[in-house]
Amino acid sequence: ERSREGSIVQALGMLNDTFVTSRIRNAGGSTVQRTLQATRDPGAIADELYLATLSRRPTASERAEAVALLTGGDIVSRTEDLQFALLNRLEFLYY
Repeated sequence: ERSREGSIVQALGMLNDTFVTSRIRNAGGSTVQRTLQATRDPGAIADELYLATLSRRPTASERAEAVALLTGGDIVSRTEDLQFALLNRLEFLYY
């Protein structure tokens, strides 16, 4: 039976492994690249990344936080940051 508990090795792999980090870049057909090609609207980007990564829409507060992040600077790097954060949520990793 699979445990829902994570391990340090798994956490470090998700945070540092080039397999993971290369897939959040705006290149190579990544979700980030496809999303940014479709829209530059922060709300639409947040919705798309949540759906693609967690298979659900963001809550109102999650969406507000994501939109605030995405409007605070370079949209490409901020979108990559949001994708990285979503991939490292417990909701993505263990459920």
